[in-house]
Amino acid sequence: MATHLDAGRLLCQRGLQLLDMGVRCDTQTSMAKWYATEMAVEIAGKAVQIHGGNGITKEFPVERHFRNAKVMPIPDGTTEIQKLVIGRNLTGLNAF
Repeated sequence: MATHLDAGRLLCQRGLQLLDMGVRCDTQTSMAKWYATEMAVEIAGKAVQIHGGNGITKEFPVERHFRNAKVMPIPDGTTEIQKLVIGRNLTGLNAF
């Protein structure tokens, strides 16, 4: 879980660095958004499992983190849209 978290963080930092430099980086930011949000869902799901029955109660912050993670892939383009952007930019072929 820590490796996935770190990889997502590094992808986001790379995208932000490219933005700061003024470089067109829609491929890199799409990769970062796709990977980081999907890993957030996976990590939060595992955290709920680790906590067992307590993972779904509001007494522990794990439940809130899981709910927040589940909606993160949707805004600013779903995971599927991010994959289409990446594929188009890497191959030059539009899926539509």
